[in-house]
Amino acid sequence: MKQYITCSALSRVETCPASAVLQPIRVENPAATVPSAGHYLLCRRAESHSYDVSVSEIDDVAIRYELSPIETAVLAARIRGFRWVPPEGAEPEVAFAIDHNMNVVKVPAKDAKPGNYNVPEGYWLAGTADLTWRDATVRWLADYKYGNDAWVSSIETNPQAWSLAYMASKYYGDESFIPAIIYLWKGIPLGIWETPAGAPFSLLSDRAIAFVDRLARLRDTIDKVRGEAEAGRDVVRWVTAGYHCVYCPAIISCPYYLSFVRSMAFEPKIQKGAKDREPLTAEEASLLARHLSALEKAGRTVRELLKGYCQHNGRIQISDTLAWGPHPGDTTESIVSSRQTWEIVNKHLGENAVWESIKFRKGELFEGAKVRALIGNVPSTHISRPLMQELKEAGCVQFEVPIEHGLYRTDVEPEE
Repeated sequence: MKQYITCSALSRVETCPASAVLQPIRVENPAATVPSAGHYLLCRRAESHSYDVSVSEIDDVAIRYELSPIETAVLAARIRGFRWVPPEGAEPEVAFAIDHNMNVVKVPAKDAKPGNYNVPEGYWLAGTADLTWRDATVRWLADYKYGNDAWVSSIETNPQAWSLAYMASKYYGDESFIPAIIYLWKGIPLGIWETPAGAPFSLLSDRAIAFVDRLARLRDTIDKVRGEAEAGRDVVRWVTAGYHCVYCPAIISCPYYLSFVRSMAFEPKIQKGAKDREPLTAEEASLLARHLSALEKAGRTVRELLKGYCQHNGRIQISDTLAWGPHPGDTTESIVSSRQTWEIVNKHLGENAVWESIKFRKGELFEGAKVRALIGNVPSTHISRPLMQELKEAGCVQFEVPIEHGLYRTDVEPEE
């Protein structure tokens, strides 16, 4: 059982203390193993590294320069117009840990996997500052956000940003600190910044003391839950389900969700076909809506685990005629990511028309054609058909038979 939690998990663990001790089931993410080259340097070397590339080429650039996921996100933001450059002396991706007496140390990462630190004995909380710097006597801590902000708590109470800002300020011996969240995709060119009202805060200010008390209460709760788990007692009473379950690595080992999935599997309204299914009550609709995202995440995790099993052991035989594993899917058309593709798309849809897309996908191109058609007051097929025709003639469309993972009939499988 890991003896520390990460700052990014604070909000979830505050709501559901059991998630600190339940068995995490993580799926290997190749992108997370890319070593960091420093997104601070990445931003400052924009000119020399020729970052004037299309978003469609970002994967190649990330591999070439060994960019971490956060660096790749910053690079994509720069391409879309994000132009803020960190001040001189700013430090990227600095990891800290705090012990039961609120002493702070800087810690090295155990490996490139997020949240995996070499934390000394007795330290219960660790996290990585995306970017930190000192401005006069004030310590700044910037937490980059580049995904869906629906789940991000307000900077006024955000435990990840506050804990990292507090630890950074205490470690460097600064008089005060400012936690900040920067939304890279918004407010181009500088992003949207959120800082708490009344900042900066002295380490001895009422706000700082109240936050340390909040951390201490959470630390004590985690110790209590961990003690019960190590004694072999059921920690289900510490489980609280909610939107935070979407990001919980222990969701498919969680007793609440295991029970919930079992009950849903035999729910008549789910078992029956669409024609015979009774409508949901308001209470049922609220329950399912509340848990849908978490269940979808659990399903994706299970799928990746099964794919990993198949990779080492072959297909999973379920019955005489049914198996789960890799098998040929239907032939698909895919758009090749290249400079030529980019030029053809811009020709038909307008300059920078699909910069919001990292990969070219037919569906997104068709949506772009609809927008272009509305502007020109013509049918969308007048835009999409010539576009696809020119892409095919230029060799920018390739036909593939994808390998899919799922259930399939083995009695109609071609002989090998």
